Amino acid sequence: MSMLVRSWKLVALVAVGSVLAGCSALVNTDPDELGGGTTDGGVGTDGGGGCAAGCDDGIACTDDSCVGDACNSTPNDALCAPGERCNPGRGCVPLRCTTDADCNDGNACNGVEVCGGAAPDAVTGCSAGGAISCDDGVPCTADRCDPDTGCVNTPVDAACDDGVECTVDRCDATAGCSRTPDDSLCDDGVCFTGGTCDATRGCMGAREVNCSDGNPCTTDSCVAGEGCRNVETDGDMDGFALSAMGRCGGDDCDDSNAAIYPGATELCNATDDDCDGRVDEDPSCASDLPDDCDSATAITLVANAGSITGSFEDLNDDYDTLCETSTGSRSAIGGTSRGASPDAIHYIDLPTGTWDVRIDTEGASVDTVLAASTSCGDFELGGLGCNDDANLGVSTFSRIWLHRAGSGFSTTRIYLLVEPYGTSASGDYTINVSVTSAAADRCGAALDIRGGGTVIGFAAVASGAAGGARGSCQSDGSFLEGEHLFFYGPASRENPAVFEIYARTHTPDVYTRFVCNDSDTEGECATSSNIGGGLNRARIQVNGGNFVFADGLTGSGNVYSLYYDP
Repeated sequence: MSMLVRSWKLVALVAVGSVLAGCSALVNTDPDELGGGTTDGGVGTDGGGGCAAGCDDGIACTDDSCVGDACNSTPNDALCAPGERCNPGRGCVPLRCTTDADCNDGNACNGVEVCGGAAPDAVTGCSAGGAISCDDGVPCTADRCDPDTGCVNTPVDAACDDGVECTVDRCDATAGCSRTPDDSLCDDGVCFTGGTCDATRGCMGAREVNCSDGNPCTTDSCVAGEGCRNVETDGDMDGFALSAMGRCGGDDCDDSNAAIYPGATELCNATDDDCDGRVDEDPSCASDLPDDCDSATAITLVANAGSITGSFEDLNDDYDTLCETSTGSRSAIGGTSRGASPDAIHYIDLPTGTWDVRIDTEGASVDTVLAASTSCGDFELGGLGCNDDANLGVSTFSRIWLHRAGSGFSTTRIYLLVEPYGTSASGDYTINVSVTSAAADRCGAALDIRGGGTVIGFAAVASGAAGGARGSCQSDGSFLEGEHLFFYGPASRENPAVFEIYARTHTPDVYTRFVCNDSDTEGECATSSNIGGGLNRARIQVNGGNFVFADGLTGSGNVYSLYYDP
């Protein structure tokens, strides 16, 4: 970069390492230790930074400041004498160069600037240097240019992962990858013995220690470094062991449901919740079926969690959702109607405050559709408001997250609809609810939505808590719009992630990043468009990444639905 009067910019460099399948023994695979940028492909990571050490560059004629989390030093010619200009590396120099040193901008990545040369600047007389390439030709190194020292080529052991669990995979800065079999990784002397490592097939001949004690009432396992462990079976981890109709020593009459155990609250759900041999014995359970909004039944929250089970038998089809149609593709809505389905209506009352609520139908005996709304009967909250399968083609239960739901002034009632996938009225449903304090929508405090489902998000502020992030598909002013941030974990080419965002209150955008606060690691970005009936929708499909942003929130009244199919 020639010594023209311009802003001195720090070059943000991101180290990149390949993320490969497998679990080989890697050396120093922490991506946070890589730092810098790369020309070897792959995905980078946030290397930290900040201005804690101050931004004074020691040059008297530069204006030094902290912008975001990086120092910025801008030459200010006004701080030099008449006939001089500010060189960001040397200070005040003659306006027109007399030596090559007058043109050196101090950035080794810009090549060598000279006084005169082939194409001198009309004012300064300097000719710009050419940008240097730091690609060393070694596929497993992270290649970057340091403005002070020049090229840096850092070995990245993770880039050599061969997917074989017993090879030690390392990257040499000169020779490239090496993968060395290690028999010790196939024999821990406790749970596995006698194994040897084959460089291509992995551990061969290892024998697993048999920890079975022959007791059907215990769960048997082998713990690395410890050995066999045989503990009384508590499948649902509610603190009460399996009873198995009196054949085991425990007293949990349903060890697959953590809400059912001796002493639990008896709910009106056709289930023996407290394991006393009676079902719905409370007189209040003699009320009408939860068939519509007038007969909606509460799901009682105990320690911010609750569950209810019921039957679709004798229920009617009272309400519709956008998820009542199916296309046979990876799309949340649209296609051929599945016909009338009986629906059950329940509700929860959120305490005063702002909450994240996880709702699912795991445990139902039939394929279900789940919907949520703040107004009973209108189950298109945020433009979708529903979920069919949490993971299309894999799961049959449904999942919804409510993000930042509730009020700081009063309790909030949320209505829930559940119906079978088809028209059948047979089978039982289960609705599980878990309430936690709302995630802060910033890096390190994102709501975890791994597993798939639909997020219904409520805008609580005018600008985003995630720091004014924006995607490549948005306008320059979009950083003033609020965004919500979610962690979904890595996707792959074999298992891509599909996101669709819907809204009627605003025009939403959706984009993904591998590194939360690094826009250079963006996967895909899409701005929504109107698809009819006042409904806006955007869709992206990505083969990688960790974080997804629901952007475009412009006020406290915006509501959207983000559909995620892993």
